[in-house]
Amino acid sequence: VQTCALPIFRGMVEAHHGRVENALKHFRNASAKAGHRLDHLGFVARQAEAGGAVRAAIEAYEKMLSYPLLVQVAAKEIFRLSAGLDDLAPRLMALQRLVELGTDDDAIINELNYVELVMGVATEQTIARAQRTFERLQGSQPARLALALAELERRQPARGLEVLDAGGFDWTRASARERAVYAAVL
Repeated sequence: VQTCALPIFRGMVEAHHGRVENALKHFRNASAKAGHRLDHLGFVARQAEAGGAVRAAIEAYEKMLSYPLLVQVAAKEIFRLSAGLDDLAPRLMALQRLVELGTDDDAIINELNYVELVMGVATEQTIARAQRTFERLQGSQPARLALALAELERRQPARGLEVLDAGGFDWTRASARERAVYAAVL
């Protein structure tokens, strides 16, 4: 940990003073110095997150993905950390890895469907998976959103609107995500 301690300390100081870009630079330097030492990478990731350098934390966890025993832990951390980012790429990568590992968590599978559809990288497999997930989740609102986007991808926006309207959802209390999907299928 000593090899990456100084850049971590510098990153924490920069973060404390609100200089996020400088903090990010120092945390990335710490990650580089950590190399592929897992204990060091975990320490860098936790400190980067504590310092508000979420992207640097994600990058440290991404390095950990090359170790089979840590793939699930690292992917879950990337998934968690990427929730607040505008960039969906880290979230997509983490979700894909979790599904590749054979997760049976329908919420994770549904989120993968949603992200692939939003990013425009959906395949026929995505669309079929969205239908199956919708059925397993018994029409939950998140599954309904993914299926509506799948119908839009199939060039069936009217069907997507039917999927949304069939849920009896109170659209006056809708989140930004829900409103965006609703607007897309109109």
